[in-house]
Amino acid sequence: MKFLTSPAASTLALLALGLSSELTQAVAASSRPKHSLKRRQPISTDASDLDGKTFDFVIAGGGLAGLALASRISEHENLTVAVIEAGGSGEDGEIDTRDVKDLIDIPGNSYLHGLTNTPYDWNYTTVAQKDAGGTTKEWPRGRVLGGSGAINGLFLCRGSTEEYDAWNELNSGGQEDWGWSELNKYMMKSENFTPPTADQISSSGGFIYNASAHGTTGPIQAGFSAYWFTGNTKWIPAWLSLGFNSIDGTTGDNHGAYITPSTLNPSNQTRSDSKAGYIDPIAPRSNLVILTGYQVTKINWNSTDSTTGAVASGVTFQASATDTPYTVNVAKEVLLSGGTIGSAQILQLSGVGPSATLQPLGINVVSDLPVGHNLQDHQSNSMYWSTPTGTLTWGNLTNTTLAATELAKYEAGDYTDSMWTYINEAIGYISLKDVMNSTAYSSFVANATDNLEANVDETADALGLSDAQKIGLTAMYNITNRYLTTNVGQMEVLLTELGYVGGTNTVGLQGAFQHPYTRGTVLINTTSAFDPPLIDPRYYSHSYDVAITRACHEWTRKLAAATPMNELMITEMNPGASVTGTALDTWFKKNVVTEYHILGTCSMLPKASGGVVDTTLTVYGTTNVRVVDSSIMPLQVSAHLMAPTYGVAEKAADMIKVKYQKVIEVASSSSQAASTASTASGSSSAASSAATAGLSGANAEGGATNLSTGAKGGIAAGAAVAAVAAIVAAVLLAKKRKARKAAAGDEKGWYSNPTENDAWNPPVALADRSVAASPVGGAFYSNVDGVNSASVLAPAGVAGMGSAMPGFSTTHRDSYNTLDLAQAEPMAAGYDSYYANGSGPGTPYSDIPNPMRR
Repeated sequence: MKFLTSPAASTLALLALGLSSELTQAVAASSRPKHSLKRRQPISTDASDLDGKTFDFVIAGGGLAGLALASRISEHENLTVAVIEAGGSGEDGEIDTRDVKDLIDIPGNSYLHGLTNTPYDWNYTTVAQKDAGGTTKEWPRGRVLGGSGAINGLFLCRGSTEEYDAWNELNSGGQEDWGWSELNKYMMKSENFTPPTADQISSSGGFIYNASAHGTTGPIQAGFSAYWFTGNTKWIPAWLSLGFNSIDGTTGDNHGAYITPSTLNPSNQTRSDSKAGYIDPIAPRSNLVILTGYQVTKINWNSTDSTTGAVASGVTFQASATDTPYTVNVAKEVLLSGGTIGSAQILQLSGVGPSATLQPLGINVVSDLPVGHNLQDHQSNSMYWSTPTGTLTWGNLTNTTLAATELAKYEAGDYTDSMWTYINEAIGYISLKDVMNSTAYSSFVANATDNLEANVDETADALGLSDAQKIGLTAMYNITNRYLTTNVGQMEVLLTELGYVGGTNTVGLQGAFQHPYTRGTVLINTTSAFDPPLIDPRYYSHSYDVAITRACHEWTRKLAAATPMNELMITEMNPGASVTGTALDTWFKKNVVTEYHILGTCSMLPKASGGVVDTTLTVYGTTNVRVVDSSIMPLQVSAHLMAPTYGVAEKAADMIKVKYQKVIEVASSSSQAASTASTASGSSSAASSAATAGLSGANAEGGATNLSTGAKGGIAAGAAVAAVAAIVAAVLLAKKRKARKAAAGDEKGWYSNPTENDAWNPPVALADRSVAASPVGGAFYSNVDGVNSASVLAPAGVAGMGSAMPGFSTTHRDSYNTLDLAQAEPMAAGYDSYYANGSGPGTPYSDIPNPMRR
């Protein structure tokens, strides 16, 4: 006899009870794939949803960091959040007859039909690069919900331990810890990792992964392409033949070769960006408004007192330069998540930036800071080789017939056989010692060490740096010099399966220089937010960058010649094997492109070292403006910047929650008092707890070894029935409350007077949050009239959830309240590490009890 799984049993029981199909579908949704949706957070295009209103937090930018931050802060119902994104939602529209959503979601489109040079791209260009061929360079950045994470190459890698520890070193004595051990746990918190398949491991010739290095409960899906081209199977063996190791590059040691995870949902092979992960799965939140199609043009100030710090009152936003300007007010903080270009531009337009830039434009200087300086990028070039006749690569998809055939496979769910599923994943990092002979290496390191001061002066003179900036640059150059002597990656090498050179199908090796000595700038030259700033990365303006890049590109030829890569890479087509020495320099300078990993324009450094934000990410000279994106990173890392940027957003959200803990706890304490007076909650909680405890016990590792299949199924079915009974009780109770609420009139809660948030009326506000508003599976955990809805609404099949919740009575919502049941975890347990010595001694978390345990 086949026993029903718990979702199926729940559905059958509900139908037998004659409940509505809507509720039936809600429970059945627990068996859907990850990120299955029932109700979604609405996306607004109406400025009146924000204009003249007040929110606790206003986030400028709905990109990678902005949406993660918004989702996490709005988990607390009594904190209101507004997000303003210049681009669209990415859910509709077409580009060249192709659906925009498909161009975002389908992995292969990232390279073949990407959204660069479209309205979903900011379409930035640099100024002419005098040391890189004298030409301008395109700098694509995502202009859509999800930001650059919605249009990039999906790489999810982290870099090395010492690169993050260097951030701590640069901020010695800072309030917050930004070292590897701290930030890595936040990178893991964002991740939901699915391991490679047995076939992928066996075919790779040495592919390894470390399960303990990955997060498994985060919103961002991380996995591997279901389809592999031939190159992936030869990648690791070739590196091994050269004496390198096969590694999992997420462990803090990325020296060697690996197949990197991508922000890819393995269940349906679609992109998992910040919108798909942090926003789409959550049920609608009335305390969160996301507005698209409008650009933040400046921060408005209540006070610009330099002694106490400027106080932001809100921001101005417009749809275009000629459109009506609108204003939204802020009760607590303005959070800038506009990215390395956008956040710097907003600050400068608002009077926060270099006085030498602002004063000639007539902008009142609120805080004289080096905003827009310390710009760093990974600069990249690709070398290409011909392939044996009949070799399949992405280049073959330029054939429209083949492209259509492969797309039909993808749309039919035949992911392992569709070329559209593939995304570049073969990656490796090499150090300076790997690419120079011992004599050249020793000479280079000695030169860099002996000429530290001269190198600082050269850069400072070129950019007109202040004494404070020179202090910071000296510290950064010291660290960069140290990297020369370790295994920190100086060059990232990627296998690229896309290319045609001279009509020949090719594969390439992309080399990207990771730790430039060059520094650039992003500076406004008009007072309009709709005029792009001047972007000058100053590529190859430092001679060290040229020398290291040449050595690294010469090394890539060794990789192409190594067995078994030499079976795939036959003849070097570009630039050609005869191009060496200074001719190679000329080639890569002329053809250099961005690797899209820009950072540093709002650097987290001490103010005395030329910093823009402190370790709480608060802008110096302000009291309530933070920057939360890659622009705060002071020094490059040998990694693509998605994972660290998610980590920054997750950590920033926790810092904000800690700061406003007392506001959050108003609801918590009120709910707990109500819970004590109620007996109805106890019985329903017990039913749910018993159900989930039974499932947890049966499914625990080692706990089911003596149970037969039938016994396990019986336990599951019985537990499901118990859970259904609890759900039925919740539905009946909700109907009763809904009627009572309708008769109560227009009582006002916190959301009606957000400017007085610290003195809101908890009982009234809680009464306005009825259990009926919560979809099955949990979106709201309000304790209304003593009913612990976290227990009442705990769905069957979420192991441990019910048993963890009876003592939890609060209006807090956490990451598992997203209708994505595969990611569910007990919130109280999930927050233990952040409130109980979670970040080490001397941090704001070390002695703060977990509010969910009170």
